[in-house]
Amino acid sequence: MPIETLVNENTTILSIASYCKDPECEDHYVYGIMISYGDQTIFEQQDISTNEIDVIRLISLIKGHDISLDQLPYIVEDYVTSLYIS
Repeated sequence: MPIETLVNENTTILSIASYCKDPECEDHYVYGIMISYGDQTIFEQQDISTNEIDVIRLISLIKGHDISLDQLPYIVEDYVTSLYIS
């Protein structure tokens, strides 16, 4: 079930789910984020994690900061790296 977070009156961050594209896990969901400004999607990153809690934590981190759009891919990459390399 998607988690929707209102950042401000125009910006929304949504967790998104899709089926895994890897044949080894095609029966499972993977989760990502979609950021909308008004009616337009301004950022979308699928396949962040198979664990929706990881994506909800990422949304909380993004929500709490003033982040420029061009930095989001790097932030997502660093976050994913931190999940698997500790």
